[in-house]
Amino acid sequence: MNKDKKPYRILVIEDNSGDFLLIEDFIHEQLERPEIIHRVNFVQAATWLQESAEVPDVILLDLTLPDKSGASLVDAILQTAGSVPVIILTGFADIEFSTRSIALGISDYLVKDELNAPMLYKSIVYSIERKRTYQQLQESEKRVIRAIIKTQEEERYEIGGELHDNVCQLLATSIMSLGMLRNTEHESYKSFYESTNNYINMAIEEIRNLSHRLAPVFFDDDTFEIAITSLVNSFNMAGKFDVLIDYDKKLSAKPMHRDLQLNLYRILQEQLRNISKYAQASRIMVSLQLKDAELELAISDNGIGFSPEKVRTGIGMANMKRRAELFGGNFFLDTAPGKGCTVRVRMREGALQ
Repeated sequence: MNKDKKPYRILVIEDNSGDFLLIEDFIHEQLERPEIIHRVNFVQAATWLQESAEVPDVILLDLTLPDKSGASLVDAILQTAGSVPVIILTGFADIEFSTRSIALGISDYLVKDELNAPMLYKSIVYSIERKRTYQQLQESEKRVIRAIIKTQEEERYEIGGELHDNVCQLLATSIMSLGMLRNTEHESYKSFYESTNNYINMAIEEIRNLSHRLAPVFFDDDTFEIAITSLVNSFNMAGKFDVLIDYDKKLSAKPMHRDLQLNLYRILQEQLRNISKYAQASRIMVSLQLKDAELELAISDNGIGFSPEKVRTGIGMANMKRRAELFGGNFFLDTAPGKGCTVRVRMREGALQ
């Protein structure tokens, strides 16, 4: 029998020495040069996954370990494994639990008493290939989304530029023309001049705020911190909110890719819009911090909160989540009725560039 000559790195999490030897024999029967890493409990496996520079091609997981088992083990290993496919090996044929596990992201569910070398080999190869295909589809989807967002931002920037450079200029010219009425002797004309002049100035200010929202100022010469401050202030022109902005000074020394800046800006913009429309809040806290090799944007309010299940599928939340994931980040929502709301976006420091 010809063995598979490809190099495979396989993490086996199994506390029963007899079961491990059997699994090891099955692996060697089909693979010519596997690298097998053996851990006997979840803590050992999680520590190795987090600290090792090596990434396994697949994880073989016993469902009952000394320190964790069942559904809690499945949840924990999926969070720790990241993109590595996980195959459950168990002594219990539980159809309902196996279906639920696969729905959560487990690649396969095999019963030890029915296991043989060809079955295990097929499961390993198929799981790796499915995960690779899924990752390729995800990357393809991200490229499409990035292209769509890039087009949208270019259109927004063009519209913002037109508003700022052309419409504001026309209004400024109108003020100059209107100035001809300033020295008129008719009191009614003077009153008309003052009120019209005020309205035009208000229109210019509103258009400038709108153009800056469409085309963020950090596209030009200002810093990202200034852009965030300007955005928050534009949502608080009426002084409705007490605002706290906490911008980590360490970020000033870190070059941040413009696309990442823009996505963080749009996430903040979306959540500020939500707060302004729905939260009935009096306080807004915006924090951008670099800690533990992670960049975290947090937007909090002390408003009425809401039930996450009712709005999780909303367009605004979906857009924020999608923008975070484009840069390999995670989106977190912490809210409940009467408890205010906090939106967090976390991404690895490596995403900054």
